[in-house]
Parts: sequence; structure tokens; C-alpha cells
Amino acid sequence: MNTGLVIGIALVLVIIIGGAAYYFLMGSGTSSGTSTTPVVATTPAVSNTPAVVNTPVATEPIFMGCYKDTREKRIFPKQFDNQQSVAACIALAKAGGYSYAGLQYGGECWAGNTLPTSSKLSDNACYTACNGGNGGDAGKYAGGGGCGGEWAASIYKL
Repeated sequence: MNTGLVIGIALVLVIIIGGAAYYFLMGSGTSSGTSTTPVVATTPAVSNTPAVVNTPVATEPIFMGCYKDTREKRIFPKQFDNQQSVAACIALAKAGGYSYAGLQYGGECWAGNTLPTSSKLSDNACYTACNGGNGGDAGKYAGGGGCGGEWAASIYKL
């Protein structure tokens, strides 16, 4: 049997027995009518389990889907330079303090803070290869995605 466990059990018994003896010797009350309640000290439990430390987890951008864009009402208010890879567009949007990044037509980079309200399209409409030099980086984000299509934007939540 674990020595620490035996010592712990022995201490608990001493405290319980000691508390009962104190209560017995002091009586259940005094002549003034006030009662005396014994105070039993306890020892904290000993654990061999290491403490759990919560550390923040970095989150990757998530592909939210393919959304329709129009000339009359653009998908997001901010447009960055064209010819971006997914990673470069996401970095620009994050640096600008935006919550979403969107790519269309092979590398037009857009950003905004609300998910578009326009029609959601089939994801296949957004699998245009990226013109930004790293066409294969779209698949590394949760859900896949690409660099959009003609009037179709691949949207990533940052």
C-alpha cells in the first residue's frame, strides 16, 4: 500500500477521534445554555495528478463557403491588391482588423467584418486556382476552399 495514503488515512482518523474526544470531554453544552460545537480540522487531499494548465490554442481560418458577388453590391467593403494567394489575403485581412477574408476570380482579395448575406453557391464555383503564386495553399484551411470564381467569392472566417 502507498505510504502516503496510509499516513493520510492515519491523520484523518486522529482528527476524527480527537474531535470526538474533545466533544465528549467538553460536553454537549455549557451551563449558560450556549452550546459548544467542536471544530474538526481537515487536511487537504494529496493528489499525484499533475495540475492542468490551459493554454490558448491558435485557430486557423475556416473556409465558410462560396458566395455570390455582384457589381452593384460588393461582397465586402475593403479590397486589397489583386493576385493574392489565400494565405496572403488572410494575412492582409487580419492585419487590417477584419473578421473575414474573401478571394474571387483567382486572387482578388476582399475583407469585411460580417458574413455576406448574398446567395451561397456550390463550393465548386469557387475552386479557381490562385494567381498569387501559391495556388495550393487553399486546401490547408479547414473546409478547403480556393481563390473564388467569376462573381463568386471563397470566404474565410479569421
